[in-house]
Amino acid sequence: SPIEQCIVSLHSHTPLGVMFITVRYGDCLETVANPDSSVVNLIDYIRQQANQTDLELDLADEEGELKGLSFRENCFKDASEFFEDRENTVLVRVERMGDRMAGTARYLPLLQDPQVVNAAFLTNLAKHGPDGGKGKAKSKEPKSKDDKKKSQDPSDSARRTRSSKKR
Repeated sequence: SPIEQCIVSLHSHTPLGVMFITVRYGDCLETVANPDSSVVNLIDYIRQQANQTDLELDLADEEGELKGLSFRENCFKDASEFFEDRENTVLVRVERMGDRMAGTARYLPLLQDPQVVNAAFLTNLAKHGPDGGKGKAKSKEPKSKDDKKKSQDPSDSARRTRSSKKR
């Protein structure tokens, strides 16, 4: 299709060093965004592209793991810290429940594609809502190189196991 050709062309002609993500939404629509900005600016750009000006938005990866861009503490962080280069994401609607300050929210995907938004995706996304999140949204910290090293270090896992047994 012409859209796929355009996207393939964009992917293959992106200058080196320029990071981008693909945001999927609606009836298999997508837009490309450069996350090299603050979270609030990225979300504003995506809101305009997806014509969702009246909704609070966030993104999830294709497995349904919420990025946490809608969390107050993340709004002025560097958005690129939350993504891998060329990552595919799904646009998510944030529905605040009760007291906005309490952080309770429900997350609903804005993509109608059953190949992506399937039972596993919805289960993972629900973990961040009021039932799975024990009534409070969990903050997802931005990715850093140190965090990736820690998660790959088997001795770190062993230390966490020993310290949890002491409690």
